[in-house]
Amino acid sequence: MNGHTEEKFTEARIETTSGSYPQKDGEFKKVPSKEVIAQFVKEAVSALGITNTNGWVLTSGTTSVDPNQTWEHAGFAGQKVVLDYGPNHSGGGNA
Repeated sequence: MNGHTEEKFTEARIETTSGSYPQKDGEFKKVPSKEVIAQFVKEAVSALGITNTNGWVLTSGTTSVDPNQTWEHAGFAGQKVVLDYGPNHSGGGNA
């Protein structure tokens, strides 16, 4: 059409100890892959009424996710991803 590449999207869902966002079971939100992940986390925290996220970590499976990256830079462009967001439960040194 006009020569530029079509914008990619990521389908995202976040699971917390206070619930999931989007709040409808199994639903994902389509977000631009060039958007910073922290924007989606902020929306989720607000929608779920979470007031304190000090010490919380963001993961996808067993991989830490940097919320300051875009979906694209984190490798999630064009994918469906479930993020876990909650208190850091990592244990001591016997890994």
